[in-house]
Amino acid sequence: MIYRASHDSGSIRGAVSLPSSKSISNRLLIIKALSNSPVTISNLSKSDDTSILKELFASQNKALEAKDAGTVMRFLTAYLATRAGEYTLGGSERMCERPVGILVDALRQLGAKIEYTGAKGYPPLKITGSALHGGQLVLDGSVSSQFITALLLIAPVISGPLSIEFSGKISSRPYISMTLQLLNTFGIESLWKNNKIKIRPGHFRETSIDVEADWSAASYWYSMVALAKEAEITLTGLTGSSIQGDSIAASVFSLLGVRTTFTDSGAVLTKSNEVAHEIGFDFTDCPDLAPAIIVTSAALRVPGVFTGIESLKIKESNRITALQEELHKLDVELIEISEIAVRTKMNPEPTSPASVLGSHMDHRIAMSLAPLGLMHTSVDIKDPEVTSKSYPNFWNDLKSVGFEIRPVK
Repeated sequence: MIYRASHDSGSIRGAVSLPSSKSISNRLLIIKALSNSPVTISNLSKSDDTSILKELFASQNKALEAKDAGTVMRFLTAYLATRAGEYTLGGSERMCERPVGILVDALRQLGAKIEYTGAKGYPPLKITGSALHGGQLVLDGSVSSQFITALLLIAPVISGPLSIEFSGKISSRPYISMTLQLLNTFGIESLWKNNKIKIRPGHFRETSIDVEADWSAASYWYSMVALAKEAEITLTGLTGSSIQGDSIAASVFSLLGVRTTFTDSGAVLTKSNEVAHEIGFDFTDCPDLAPAIIVTSAALRVPGVFTGIESLKIKESNRITALQEELHKLDVELIEISEIAVRTKMNPEPTSPASVLGSHMDHRIAMSLAPLGLMHTSVDIKDPEVTSKSYPNFWNDLKSVGFEIRPVK
């Protein structure tokens, strides 16, 4: 399917209710499954990833499919290792190309019984649940924060304290902090000092919790405000005092002409028209913001140098390759200057895409390209339905602020 996105006036006004955070939701579902105390979760994400995790917990099957949900694959690998029984855990073709070897090796050090049923280091997995013990792990700090979180979430139910020491620079630090803060809400204490986290076994206490609005989803609205002729968008429920690292979007997009004002009802985004001549940013702590920020700066013809991009290559798509291909259609080059950095090179005048823009079956690529419909007569986006992975109501929300979204094939 291809959607054509266009906007007659190029000006947007309205209020949007963002989806709730799938990062928080998925962590809470694991905690609820591990807890012997009642856990009440309000405003749970309706994203595909969270729905998959809910369905698998409700299932009695021993053969489980994570589909294309990386969080589900990684969290369940650790979770199932602590549950009695024998399980197989697989996923989509792309999922089976995304490595899990570092997580499996770490779990094996804690006594887990996990085998590869295909290529070594990759799903599918055969997991025989057993009683795990504590231990001291040393992990490369640049590994996916989901590996670290998977280990931290099961730490309260294993026998003995768990220590994780990081070597090198720590990637996606805010996601690890989010996990520790949520565990603390449930009475599980931890200590993170320098490059080491220590966490002891404990009992989850009875807790009721509301899931925050998703700051990753907010980034696409920041992009729309930046690219619109005029704009005032209220993102209801979005707060500045968030446990999500992606809340730094407010600061970064201020360089691209977006002003954020927090009110009792949420965040109000307006145009400041104060756009930097160039931009530099390190995505190490917030890789999910990269597509929206890189596309927006390119559309505004603001040259950028972006670092901390190494994890983008093992997301739902290789997001570096995906962005290179799609930005090329806008006469923008995204040039790799090292393994961890890219820069943009462009002609000063915006160019309308001459061909269909590809989502690469990646929700964040699709949503980062949609705001371009405000600057051009229209943009065509292939496989737009992938946005349901994290933001099921994305296209309807665009319609609510005046976009015309129609299928063309």
